[in-house]
Amino acid sequence: MFSALRLAFRTLGRTPGFTTVALITLALGIGVNSSMYTLVDVLLFRSAPYPESDQLMFVQARNAQGQSDGFSFREFEEMRNDLAATAAGGAPDAASRPFATLIAFSQWNNAYAEPGQPAERLFSADCTADFFATFRVQPFLGRAFSPAEQVPGHNQVALLSHALWQSRFGGDPAVVGRTIRLNAEQVTIIGVMPATFTYPLFWGKIDLWRPITIPQHIVNDRDNRLFGIVARLNPGFTAATAEAHLKPLLARWAQDYPKNNAGRGARVMTLTEATLDSTGRFLVWLLAGIGLVVLFIACFNLATSSSPAPPPAPAISPSARPWAPPAPASSATSSPSRLSSPSPAACSACWSARSPTPSWGTPSGWATPAASSSR
Repeated sequence: MFSALRLAFRTLGRTPGFTTVALITLALGIGVNSSMYTLVDVLLFRSAPYPESDQLMFVQARNAQGQSDGFSFREFEEMRNDLAATAAGGAPDAASRPFATLIAFSQWNNAYAEPGQPAERLFSADCTADFFATFRVQPFLGRAFSPAEQVPGHNQVALLSHALWQSRFGGDPAVVGRTIRLNAEQVTIIGVMPATFTYPLFWGKIDLWRPITIPQHIVNDRDNRLFGIVARLNPGFTAATAEAHLKPLLARWAQDYPKNNAGRGARVMTLTEATLDSTGRFLVWLLAGIGLVVLFIACFNLATSSSPAPPPAPAISPSARPWAPPAPASSATSSPSRLSSPSPAACSACWSARSPTPSWGTPSGWATPAASSSR
């Protein structure tokens, strides 16, 4: 095996141009293929970076046309009261409810401005107070917000993302307790989230985490569906059983509020599944297939490419081939359609070693040894 490898390396060394093209082709094919399968792993198979993330579910509403939709805050409250164990407290049916905790969230743009500095846009996720229990996370610095800070007039608090803390505040631990101007009001920084608490495929870019504050007119408006819902499953429940528990609630909404709830449904899925719809998944698999085709084409081109021809074999002189007749002498008078007969004397050694002449005669233009000796 080692001798074969040495021969292969010597052969490649004698053809540097061909070797360079082959290496570049293979590198491109393998690189594209590796990138595609890394993308497939991240988008389709890698779980969300949270503790026991397989128990975290995204509850996605569907309108009568089958399109994705949100929930109103009133619908969230009714769902939490009916299906979340935390809403039941110590009630006997708490363990029979599909969700351990349930949170609502919405995403907003915020204007951040410091004196003498241009305004900067920051993205926030406004969440209910069960957010930290649902995701089983605590701030890296400071504290989480409480249910009392969801009340209008008491919600001027915020937690910074780790990235914003590093980039905008230089990683200063003394930032906790500092007041910043956000959306023309003074907001107190009460904490910093851990660096690991990031999932842009689901949340997008988030700079701030704030308590949800809903004016009463929005709470009472069932058509103002601005909110997403994330839940943590109770032990023993799956996404399918949780979805089955949702159906009576959806049927009640359709009966009580038929104008905007007829034909409405909901799906329960993991956070990973929520990052892509069916079209997105098809496109990801399509890209993976394209990567495989690129690798196949690269290998096929290498297999069918013509390598440089080997050096020609050394010529054998006529004297080393006694059986070969000498080249006919050129003659101006000889017929162009007939070769001159070779000299019998030059082929005597050949004829002496040949078998007897066949019964069907001597080839035309050749003399037998007997005839040659009689002349």
